[in-house]
Amino acid sequence: MILGAIACVLIVLLAIGLGIDSYNSPKQVYKIEYIDINNQKQIIYADTYRTDDGYITYKKVNHSEYKTISGRIEIEPYKRLTYKEMEKHEFPKNK
Repeated sequence: MILGAIACVLIVLLAIGLGIDSYNSPKQVYKIEYIDINNQKQIIYADTYRTDDGYITYKKVNHSEYKTISGRIEIEPYKRLTYKEMEKHEFPKNK
């Protein structure tokens, strides 16, 4: 019984430790360029994206919602940043 409780505590501590490490470890940020419906070049910075049949779904840095776009899209690695660095980083604006 006591060994089971100790095992549960250790598992919880490990899970918490991995979560903290995930927040502090660098993640790849991607620069995504596309042409919008008004034929204007748009640049966004995403920390998560996936492609599917000509569409891309992404999550902008420091945002929680996902968006999906299609068309001519260029994706390239930008920088590796921790979530804390992403919050403070000044990302270039659209020109």
